[in-house]
Amino acid sequence: MFESYFITDMSIENYDVIIIGGNMIGSALAIGLAKSDWNVLVIEKKKLVYSSFEEYPYFNVSSINLSSVSLLKKIGVWKNLIHSRVTQNTVLEVWENWNFRLTFRASYFGLKNFGYIVENRNLQFALQKEITSCKNIKFLHSIRLTNLFRRKNSWEVHLSDNQMLSTNLIVGADGPMSTVRWLSKIRRIKYGEKLYCILMKVQTKQKINKHSIWQKFFSEGPIAFLPLFKNRDCLILHGKRQKIESLCKMSVKSLEKYLLLKIPEKLKKIEIFEKKMVYFRRFHAKSYFKEGLVIIGDAAHVIHPLVGQGLNLGYKDVERLLSFLTSYKDKGICFYSKGMLSEYQDSRLFDNYIMQLSTEMIYRLFSSKNYWIKKIRNELLKLINRSDLIKKIIVQYASE
Repeated sequence: MFESYFITDMSIENYDVIIIGGNMIGSALAIGLAKSDWNVLVIEKKKLVYSSFEEYPYFNVSSINLSSVSLLKKIGVWKNLIHSRVTQNTVLEVWENWNFRLTFRASYFGLKNFGYIVENRNLQFALQKEITSCKNIKFLHSIRLTNLFRRKNSWEVHLSDNQMLSTNLIVGADGPMSTVRWLSKIRRIKYGEKLYCILMKVQTKQKINKHSIWQKFFSEGPIAFLPLFKNRDCLILHGKRQKIESLCKMSVKSLEKYLLLKIPEKLKKIEIFEKKMVYFRRFHAKSYFKEGLVIIGDAAHVIHPLVGQGLNLGYKDVERLLSFLTSYKDKGICFYSKGMLSEYQDSRLFDNYIMQLSTEMIYRLFSSKNYWIKKIRNELLKLINRSDLIKKIIVQYASE
């Protein structure tokens, strides 16, 4: 595992940066670096080939804010999306009791929208398309990282196909079960128990606002509605494992009847055409780096999805790391030193922790069945809804 090691073979292939994980975070970082003339290798354990799309939406979708859109435009990815499958969100609604609902309208804040809902497959397709146009990115599919060895000022990287490579900087963008984090012995703090939810692809049979996202809270967990394209949308219901497993075992018709008790009147006519259960665990890495090694995105932090900021935090990581790396390299300063990586960590740690703690507080506040806590949270929503200043601060923070 992670230890000192010496290799005498001088023909070992070397890269400026090796990124482990070719997902939406790792690929974006690779493109940004390549367009600044870095020699980059991306290693992805899955086979990422997206040449066609089904008629219906895919399960995995993400909410991306204006800051993330700006990054994707900057690195040339936004133009590659299939925009007929992208939905802009202009209205956000949150409530437990309809009389105490919290509503945000983009137009009120002088914005065209708050961001977009995009299928992960669509975004990955756009990233892969841009990668093919970058001559100094090498992308390896279906290959796993098996070991890392530190030697002098570089890392020796061992792969599952027996390749050995060398780099000054390793970036772990390989998700919650990060091999890079594990091999480098970076510890993490776990938050609470595993959380479960059921994802449902639905077809709406009545006219609705296709640019409105809403979330309704129940003591057993929230239910969220994400509008997609045409009359196809996504419902996400959170809950305890036993409850979610029970819902997954229901017939489609029985589940539709159950949802009638949970969703607003305007959505009473829906048809479920697919469902699946997923689970996740929230955590935060105690550190983001070792010498010549850094972890970003879900490899470093996983938050509760109820505010839809997970991918956006990852893209903030990408934006800041790109800024530090290019700035240091342009100045001729060692870009993989502990000092540089410590500066990067300082620029992201507080923001990520604040978002993590905020989502935990919201989740726990709305999960409580205590009468007084329920009363306080409803009054709190009413107060926020009446305060333009508080709403402006929330919108500004969530959009940046």
